[in-house]
Amino acid sequence: VSVKALVQEYLESSFYVMSAISLQDNTTYSEMKAIALQFGLKLTDDCLPSRIADSGSDIVHVLSSLPEMVQSHTYDMNQQVFIEKRPTEGTKYLVTVDSHRMASSLQRHGLGIVNHSISVAYKLLWKEFESTSQFFFRHDQLVSLVSKESRWYRENRAECGGCYPFGRAAEFSEEIAKVDDGTNDTSLLERLRILVTHIGNTLAFVRTVCSAEASYSTGARDVVQLSTHKTNVDLPSKTDTTNRNEDLSVKEAICDIINVQQQPHNQLGRKSFLLILSDEFKRDMKAVDYAHMQDFAIIVPALCLNWLETIMRGKEMMHKQNLTSDVYYADDGFALGIAFVISACGQDSSFDALNWFAAIKNKQATDEKSLQEVKAAQEEKDRIAQANQKGSLFPFGRAGKEEMVASENGESNRDYERAALSMSWKMFESRKREMESLFCTLHCSRALLLTGTTSN
Repeated sequence: VSVKALVQEYLESSFYVMSAISLQDNTTYSEMKAIALQFGLKLTDDCLPSRIADSGSDIVHVLSSLPEMVQSHTYDMNQQVFIEKRPTEGTKYLVTVDSHRMASSLQRHGLGIVNHSISVAYKLLWKEFESTSQFFFRHDQLVSLVSKESRWYRENRAECGGCYPFGRAAEFSEEIAKVDDGTNDTSLLERLRILVTHIGNTLAFVRTVCSAEASYSTGARDVVQLSTHKTNVDLPSKTDTTNRNEDLSVKEAICDIINVQQQPHNQLGRKSFLLILSDEFKRDMKAVDYAHMQDFAIIVPALCLNWLETIMRGKEMMHKQNLTSDVYYADDGFALGIAFVISACGQDSSFDALNWFAAIKNKQATDEKSLQEVKAAQEEKDRIAQANQKGSLFPFGRAGKEEMVASENGESNRDYERAALSMSWKMFESRKREMESLFCTLHCSRALLLTGTTSN
């Protein structure tokens, strides 16, 4: 009786049955097969697909509809996932595309599709950037307002304390909203924000593909390294030349695979696809004149305020059954698009000179102080009302009844004021949280385009 043959038969049967029941465990059993190989157990391939059962959208399908995806999805930078804004008609769920599903799709198609994905995304990026440029070029009033606002800030920067005032940004947004070209119901600012978000979503797709490629390559390299970790275990006998030649050929094949898998990852400081794409885009931009976008940085505060209103409205839609607008769980593509357009137009120093987020913090501190004063005044009113109620001189009779009615009316008014104050506090906290999130996301996006660091 051959114990080795029995063990091989048992492992092959167990791996096949367990992988067929739960496809997401197939990768784990593939690693176990690699470990068994170093003990001389040659297990046959079960020919099951090396992908998880919930792989979702395939990368080929995503590439074929990439322009539609960047328009109909929002991007969450923390989770690296695209989330559909509205469910497809007739469905009760939202479609998502994330780096894990992309990595699973790469297991099926291989790494060769990565370069094609970057090429498709680069062409789409040019198309979206040209749409944004043409949007500025077609609206002379918008360019005039932007130039006027830029001159005002340069002349009054010292008086503003080196920060672009929050109130000025709000007035600038209202001034742009008054400009109507008669071609669309939405404002110019809203349409410009959408175009910038499309640019950011395209870059986010590139980042997602890069993360999926890194995850897949790392996983494949780990599996191969497991099979060669112990080279001194169960070596073939010198007299058994047939088995020795077979084992040597297997080891040579494994070494070749290791070299191929390690080749693109042998340097930790290599440039990412995102940074290469950004540098190539800037190089190609030199052949085209984009003078009409030279003051783009000054409109970023107004775009941020428009984004804030949109994200607040979108999150409210998450709790409603009848959707009247898009649902926004997150919209980090806007920050990534802003960072890219600023960098591509050479407006980094101009944007830093605005100190926009410092102005936001000053505005938030002022609003918080005002709310605290209102809260203190409300507490004082409640204290006085309670003291008057305890010290009433006419608990009975006509005067007592009139005093009781007045007390009830006063209590009703105070309840209304307390509810209004509570609502104001919640609104303030929500807006503050969203602006802080935007600040962090924009900071990370600018760092990502400068360093090109890829994270899983």
